Amino acid sequence: MLRAFAFLAGLALATLSTSRPFAGQSPQRGDLKAGIDSFVDRQIATDSFSGTLLVARNGQIVYQRAAGIANRETGAPIKIDTRMQIASATKLFTQIAIRQLEQGGKLSLGDTVGRFLPNYPNTLVRRKVTIDQLLRHTSGVGSFWNARYMAGRADVRSTDDYLALFQNDSLLFEPGTSQAYSNGGYVLLGAIIERASGMSYHDYLRQRIFTPAGMTETVPYDRRGTAANAAVGYTAQTLDGPVSGDRRLAGGGAPPRRAAPDAARRSNAGLQPGMSGPAGDHYSTVGDFLKLANALTSRRLLDSAHTAALFGPRYSSGSDFRSNGGGPGVNAEFSIYPSGDVMGVLANYDPPSATAIAQFVRSLLAPVGAQSPQTPLRLAVDSLHAAMVAAFKRDPASVARFYTDDATILGGGGRWAGREQINRYWSQGPTPADWILEVLEVGGDTQSPWVRGRSTLVSQSGQRMVTDYVGILKREPGAGLKF
Repeated sequence: MLRAFAFLAGLALATLSTSRPFAGQSPQRGDLKAGIDSFVDRQIATDSFSGTLLVARNGQIVYQRAAGIANRETGAPIKIDTRMQIASATKLFTQIAIRQLEQGGKLSLGDTVGRFLPNYPNTLVRRKVTIDQLLRHTSGVGSFWNARYMAGRADVRSTDDYLALFQNDSLLFEPGTSQAYSNGGYVLLGAIIERASGMSYHDYLRQRIFTPAGMTETVPYDRRGTAANAAVGYTAQTLDGPVSGDRRLAGGGAPPRRAAPDAARRSNAGLQPGMSGPAGDHYSTVGDFLKLANALTSRRLLDSAHTAALFGPRYSSGSDFRSNGGGPGVNAEFSIYPSGDVMGVLANYDPPSATAIAQFVRSLLAPVGAQSPQTPLRLAVDSLHAAMVAAFKRDPASVARFYTDDATILGGGGRWAGREQINRYWSQGPTPADWILEVLEVGGDTQSPWVRGRSTLVSQSGQRMVTDYVGILKREPGAGLKF
């Protein structure tokens, strides 16, 4: 079996705070506002945040704030109701639509692509890739952000336009044998939504999700006409060739080009498609995200069983359900807690503009230990992480021993397979001052466990590079867990 340690989101460098002034309890409203204000003030002072933030409890807003410029040409400021691009957070809408169609008997998660797209040119995808694999990023389908997209992105408008960019590409791996973030997979889900419902993707979202939830400000990006009250995204990244930021939006490929430390931000309009699609780039507001959370938790969009399936085991164990996204000039973070808390952060700067604030707010909202119960598997993963960090601090190259001989790393701008390449991967690059590994979620069984986590590399100057990852683990006799 192919075993992957897939980096999902290589975020840009930024100075983050890891303080937790209210650890162990949920803060009162006054403490919450003071804590968030203090952190956000620092982010604004260093020009690290431009966007909107909302926190609600039991459906009522207890904190909201807007900062920055929506359009530098007109000087329009960002207001709390300003529409912001949300990048891959659009995938949440696609997930809801699939669950609705499942609930209505229009499809099953075990259905293959071929049931709805019988003429799809890739035979392996048509016959073997299931809807469930597309949802979970285990299909092996890659991305659409390739040379064809970059050359003709202004004309990419429909789901079929997106499909044409990658439908003849080979798979990254045999379906179901590994995991790699897949924008193309969500385009396929959009095409399945259209075939199963008899409606266009955008009509379906508007009629079955946005209108019932009261999300009047959520609309697709459309190059032919600027949405009213919409912010322009501003990026410090280069606008030609591969881009850094959230690799979930940009897909795999060549190593990203990062901006110089003092690079001026510019509009991201040149990177946009003709119209947003099932994988990303709608406009929304933090207020609409609150309406979506209320519609989901009140079961107005899905019944109880399908809402629970959407939220997943992380939510059922007491932690927050999350949706996020990012790319050049856009960063979005969204959390729904079983307690009734809701948080939304939208930014028109590169990641981690919104992510840095979201991480801080989550540290205030979640009681210590709430995010992941101390199961034997969790303890084993914590032990593996601790051993990897200890080895890293002695010699970064020694981290390679925590991988099996047949491991594969998808990250660093490429694919690193087998012992020799794994050793090379961990022997390259500068030596940071520190490495922090956090567990976000663990699952699977004792024979095939997996972990979703967050890696933070701290530079000698105190800057941090935050990367979310998914790893498939293996128990080796006498050696414990390895990636």
